[in-house]
Amino acid sequence: MKDIKKIMLISFLVLFIVVSLIAVMPDKVANHDLGVMAAELKISESVDGAMTNTSYVNSDGVLTDAIDMGYATVQRTRNTDGKIIKELYFEADGNPVKRYNEYYGIAYEYEDNMVKITYLNADGVHPITLTTGYSIIVRTLNDAGKAVDEHYYNSKMQPASCNGYYGLYRGYNSDGQNIQEVYLDRNGQIVYCASGYAIKMYDRDSSDLVASEYYYDRQKKPTTSTLGQYGEKYQRNENGQITQIIYLGVDGNPAPTQAGYTMLRRSYYRDGTAKTDMYFDRKGNSIALSRGQYGIRRSGKINLLLDKNGHIMLCVDNILNSFPFMVIAFGIIACALALILPRKSSIILTTIYIIFIFYETLMFREVGDSRTNFV
Repeated sequence: MKDIKKIMLISFLVLFIVVSLIAVMPDKVANHDLGVMAAELKISESVDGAMTNTSYVNSDGVLTDAIDMGYATVQRTRNTDGKIIKELYFEADGNPVKRYNEYYGIAYEYEDNMVKITYLNADGVHPITLTTGYSIIVRTLNDAGKAVDEHYYNSKMQPASCNGYYGLYRGYNSDGQNIQEVYLDRNGQIVYCASGYAIKMYDRDSSDLVASEYYYDRQKKPTTSTLGQYGEKYQRNENGQITQIIYLGVDGNPAPTQAGYTMLRRSYYRDGTAKTDMYFDRKGNSIALSRGQYGIRRSGKINLLLDKNGHIMLCVDNILNSFPFMVIAFGIIACALALILPRKSSIILTTIYIIFIFYETLMFREVGDSRTNFV
């Protein structure tokens, strides 16, 4: 009877090892630095009636994928007024490509001061659901042609929630700059977004890029976002990408977040995807967070922990995320010990192993930021 119980215990361990390996196996990681950027290529354009193909080609005139654009060719169709009614994206081999890993194309429908924007599947006809939760945006435009409000819908034109809200209202200053966003529920009333605020106010630079932003509740009083900050101030590189974020207190001055850092500095892969985040105090000194990490490096859907010098830390979390086969190694060791240890010790070992795997799977399989550069 004891032998049967031991065999059953070992069989369970082996099965759990296999399931654990599948659970922590990372997705295939794209090389975000491999390829050619749009600035390194030439543009070729062809027109066929209402359809225009704009392509990137190399010095030999060969179609080439521009890694920072996410496609080799964009095909645009215009109506009789010259407005774009559809655009589709293709790889150099002519196959549809999923831009930003979100959509294959966009369709536009115009009616008076409204425009309906539909994100398209690979067939270029049917809607696709974005990771933000919607397929369709309906926007109202002002006399200058700028979006005033917008509402989100699924593929069946039913209201869809995006980060806790169903639409938003944009406010503009006298220079025509968008300086305010008010989040709305499905009835058009002010609602709090998933980040904890109802209104966001912007300061913009001379290039009309956001230089800082501040958060408010429904009564227009200052409130906090996810990290406990009342606002954020940005620095950008020559491509307009945010390279530094300073978190602000209620008085608008730099203040530590709940995580302990006041400043975040970000680097990017060549295709524009965020690569690393490093943490600092208000004086620019490196600061370690709860797991001893001074930053993270995004690798697909995994965040690898970094040391003070920006190198990948040698720790259990990074090892299991980067080399999931180590789960098997740990499992084999656990099985071997289960064979030689007394029954009570084997049960304790099995319990520890199960807790360890669930901890690693649920707590440390973090999802890195992706570009949300949608229309």
